[in-house]
Amino acid sequence: MVDISADPATRGRIAAYRQHFFMRLRAGNHERLVPVEALGGALQRRVAGRLETIFPASGK
Repeated sequence: MVDISADPATRGRIAAYRQHFFMRLRAGNHERLVPVEALGGALQRRVAGRLETIFPASGK
């Protein structure tokens, strides 16, 4: 998600952004994009741990 500036001095520049992490889950011949928050149990913990390693939270 991206907010684009509309102020005259910075028009068209990125003002803010937020990443939404997801995982591709395959079921037979189909794939679904599932938000990490919607995953359950051990899979969610494993994916969240990997993401934390790559994208550490601010202030840690």
